This record gives sequence, structure tokens and C-alpha cells, in this order.
Amino acid sequence: MLYTLQVSCLAVKERRGWEKGTSGDTVAPEWVLYQIRENQKDRVDLWRMATGDLAIIENLLEESLHSSQPAPRQSIFQDDPASYQPAESPSEQQKSLSSSQQMFVSQNFPQPEPPQTHSQEIAGSGIKLSGNIKEVDLASILQSISLCKMTGRLNVYDAMRQAEIFFREGELIHALSGHLMDTTTETKGETVILEVFTWDDGTFQFQHGWQTGERTVQKRLQNLVLEGAALRDYKAFVDQAGVTTETVMTRAEALMTEAQFDSKLANGLPLHVDLQKKVFLVLSQPRSLAQILSAVPMDRMTWISVIFSLLNCKLIAAQGSGSGKAGAQVDQSAAEAFSNIAELIGSANKGLLQPDSGMYSYALFLSFAEKEFERRISFCVAMFEFNVPAISITNEGLKSVAACFDSIKKPYEIIAFWRQPNRLLMLLPQSQPADAVPRINSFLDQLAKQNAGEDLSMVCGLACAPTDGTKLVDVLSLTYRLIKKAQQTNVRILTNSAPP
Repeated sequence: MLYTLQVSCLAVKERRGWEKGTSGDTVAPEWVLYQIRENQKDRVDLWRMATGDLAIIENLLEESLHSSQPAPRQSIFQDDPASYQPAESPSEQQKSLSSSQQMFVSQNFPQPEPPQTHSQEIAGSGIKLSGNIKEVDLASILQSISLCKMTGRLNVYDAMRQAEIFFREGELIHALSGHLMDTTTETKGETVILEVFTWDDGTFQFQHGWQTGERTVQKRLQNLVLEGAALRDYKAFVDQAGVTTETVMTRAEALMTEAQFDSKLANGLPLHVDLQKKVFLVLSQPRSLAQILSAVPMDRMTWISVIFSLLNCKLIAAQGSGSGKAGAQVDQSAAEAFSNIAELIGSANKGLLQPDSGMYSYALFLSFAEKEFERRISFCVAMFEFNVPAISITNEGLKSVAACFDSIKKPYEIIAFWRQPNRLLMLLPQSQPADAVPRINSFLDQLAKQNAGEDLSMVCGLACAPTDGTKLVDVLSLTYRLIKKAQQTNVRILTNSAPP
């Protein structure tokens, strides 16, 4: 058979539900393995996966290309299908472990089998899955096992905990976890999967063929992956706030009515609402997170969600979260997140200008002028009329006018071209005619000097709001009347110092 592996990278706007890639600008590459039937027409997709991890794709390829000729494998099951044991005896396994590792061997959590060579693993089971969860996304690991319809046990370890996750033909059926130093306590079911999503570090290894007759997981894997990804985001938010078990938490507002609390909490997570209220009540005085958990017992997944929701709603705050290592990380993240502000602002401002003239549009000028009225601060509007027909004014000429204006303008002052009546408009916030007239004269002088030999001159009508009008239409009408009077009286700039 001829197989084809196709890979493509899609822009965010083209994404179709795949998880967002680490770059932030693209999604993870989409891989498709397909084959063409003997008629050379019909295409059959064998699998589809979105991931940036080449090891996962290699594993999927090996499984697909070897599945048609499976190698005989030695039975590793006991007669009782409800039990599971490794192919080696526990004593043989412990021979390969260091003395420090042997301390953690327990009946409930047998150590993984000694690693085989790559060729041995392929011949015996098809796919080798092992690594560090810091380097390989846990969701990708779980989805790969499901997609390849693998049967076995996924062991995940961190410093002091271990989780065992069982699959049968790719279906997630059972999970349990516990502390390596305390084998008397263990957790089973779907919460185990969610707990592993909150681990910062750890290793994993998939052991083929391990089975169990116990079933503690009922939810679909995809649903658990989505819940786990959300929980991981909540934990990242809490970590960025510098929260540890020793962090002292306080109420954001000392005095708050129940109605105010409910109003703010409406923007938080709908989960564990009663627990969120209990935590808030416990914080009648500052307490550390450890003290909160002692007063309101919660498992790891629950308190992460509760603390995230209360912090996000600004109902509680972490004291001293801006100091120390965690605070430094937050400061660094903030600095990186806002490092391109000047570039973005410059790009946005440039996007407001008309490319042919380098000026604002008439409609945008009116919008800014209307906002100046809302600020209730005096400002001036200047209107200019060219002494040549509009058809004779080129884009290059308009850009030279814009350049002259840039040389004399103050912050927030803008210029616009109103093509149909062949006029320019200036908006001069926080100004009076007394200081606006000298700068407009300077603008007209520079324009005349720059266009020496060309008959490109203008007259100006200048009005001030709210002195000359409390509505935009009144101010614009006055500037127009002042222009006409300036043309009749041969005055360069005319204001309303005397009745027109």
C-alpha cells in the first residue's frame, strides 16, 4: 500500500477547533495520514492529528504501518482478568532499581518495566511512549493513546506522586493516584486525570498490555481534556498572582454586602459557588492559603478553581504577590506582554490616515470634534479653503500640506481633507484663538515656502468652542462664514473677535 503523510499550518482565522499553538499566531500543524485505494481515486483518511511534537507523529506512523502485520506477543496476563501484573515479577523489577527508588515501590504502584530498545518496543507493542510532561503536552499523550486504540497503562510520576491511567482499545476506563510515601490513601476516577493536568513537572511511560477489570472513569476523554486544559489555565493565573500555600490572602474590600458579593461573583466560575462564599467568609481576617484549606477542606483541583474565580472577580487579593520570585516573574511577563505598545499605537494611528493624502477623513474629524465637546474643555476649529480648483490638487500636494502641519502641531491636534468642497479642517484641542492664530500663521508660511512657484494658498476661518457655539454644526457654520468674509476682505485668518 502507498501511504501519504500531509502536513499543513493554518492561520488563527482559518482554525477549525484545533488547540492554539505555542507561537500564539498559528495553530499546531495539522497532520493527515491517508492512502489511495486500488482504483487510484478513492482516498481514505487513516488518522488526523494536530500537534507540534514530531515524536507523537512518529509513534502514530509506526503504529499505522505495523498494525497490518502485528508481531506475536507473549501473554502477560494472569488467569484473573480483573487483576494486572507486569510481565516480570516485582523482585525482578526491583533488581533494576536503585536503592532510593526501591523505597517507593508499593503493591498499589508497581514500577514501570525496564525500558526496552526501540526495535524491541516496536516488535512487541507498536508504539513507545515515554518522556517528560514539561516537554510533551499531556493532552497530546492521552489523545495519541486513544487515537491509536492502544491497550495498557500510562504511568505518570512527579516528585512524590504517581498516577496510573488505564486504556482498553483506546478507551479511557480507569485511573488512580496516590502519594509515593503513603500507600494508604489513593484517589480513583476522573479527578485523577484532572489532577495530573495541574502538575508542573513529571515523567510518563506507557506500558502496553496492562489491563484491569475496574472501571472508574465514565466521561469521554475529550471532555476531560477540555476540563483539564481549563484547570491548567486557572492554575497558571493563580501562579502568576504569586499564590502558594504560604501566601496570605485578604478580602479586596473589607466591607461588602451579600448583594455586592453576588454581583461580582456573577462574573466568576459557576462551579463551587458555596465554597467560594465560605472562603470569602473565612477571610474576615487575613489568612494564608494553608489556613484557608484547613478551615474549608478542598482537594487540589477544587481550590485552584475557587481561588482563581475569587481572584479574577477581584473579591480577594494575595498580599505580597508582587514581591519575590513569583512577583519578578509577573513583572517580567507584564514587561514582555506590553513591550510593543509604541509599535501598536503607531500602527493604529497610521491606519486612521487616508493613504492618498496622509490626513484624517472628514467623518473621523467630525467624530473627534464631537468628543471634544463632551470633554467640556475649550478647543478651536480652523477651516481652510484653497484658492485653486479641487481637481488641480494632487495627492503629493496634500501630503506636503500634511507634512507642514506635522511640523507645528501639538499632541492630539489633527488635520483632515474635505475633498468635495475642497477644504481643510484642523482640530486644536485645549486652545484659544490667541495661541492658535500664531501657529496657523506659521503653518501657512511654511506651506507657501514649500510650494514656492505654485499657486497653492489658503484663507482660514477660526472658531472656538464653546464660546462660538455649543454644537458642532454651529461652530462649523461659523468657520465657513468667516472664510467667506476673509476672502471678501482679503484677510489671511479671520476669527470671531468681531461680529462677522
